Amino acid sequence: LNLLLVFSVVMQSSSITAAAERLSISQSAVSQSLKKLRAATNDELIVRTRTGIVPTPRAVALYRDILPGLNAIQVALKSNAAFDPRT
Repeated sequence: LNLLLVFSVVMQSSSITAAAERLSISQSAVSQSLKKLRAATNDELIVRTRTGIVPTPRAVALYRDILPGLNAIQVALKSNAAFDPRT
């Protein structure tokens, strides 16, 4: 799940540096997370070019598939519902 979170922030930021800053982790940690996700998906996912980074078609599809789930988790964590042991 952590790898997918890092991946989604990279996709949103279109930058390893910006993603690292947004996540409050090092660029190296972002790169290591992407490396692990590359191994899990057997795809490069993010390709460096002279003008920046570009997602592969597999990365675009993966991002589209995981985004609803990540958003649902975020909403659940921000829920203000108080715990009621009676229910």
